[in-house]
Amino acid sequence: MIARTRIALTGVAAAGMLALAAGSGVASAGTATDSGILHLYEVGGISSTDTDVFTGLFIDHGVDHVMALDHGTVNKVALTRGTFDANIATLLNKVKVVSSTSGGCSVVLQSTAAVPLSNGTGAYKGISGAVTVTLVNAMEFAKKDGKCPANPETATPIGEVVSAIGSGHVSL
Repeated sequence: MIARTRIALTGVAAAGMLALAAGSGVASAGTATDSGILHLYEVGGISSTDTDVFTGLFIDHGVDHVMALDHGTVNKVALTRGTFDANIATLLNKVKVVSSTSGGCSVVLQSTAAVPLSNGTGAYKGISGAVTVTLVNAMEFAKKDGKCPANPETATPIGEVVSAIGSGHVSL
């Protein structure tokens, strides 16, 4: 749903997003209902795109172009039957460090927030609603001269895994 939302240590970026699972009226591939619960499942890594799978209201898959629009606060989700925008501003503002190890130069970030969906094209024209997403981003940084980066907010990770899962009521 929300293509990759890369999370930076400052909370300026967030990665991965929603996974939606069907409630009543699960649509078969190639069809959609008017309104219902959407589930998002997303994974990513060091890249500007994440892989998304949606279930529930509609079933589709594709990529999430992380922080592609509106100065990095909106992801462009491109699925096989259309596109839509996912506003990740609130998700980015709620990023917290949940684990950090200076000796291993690693950090784990997490955030949970509602992500509004809009600007649909193709099968997703008229999409509205939000998916509450929990995003987890684990990163490893290289040591330089035997030390971890002094400012991880500006350092580039050498290893990264992003995952997101979520669900919410969405209309088409």
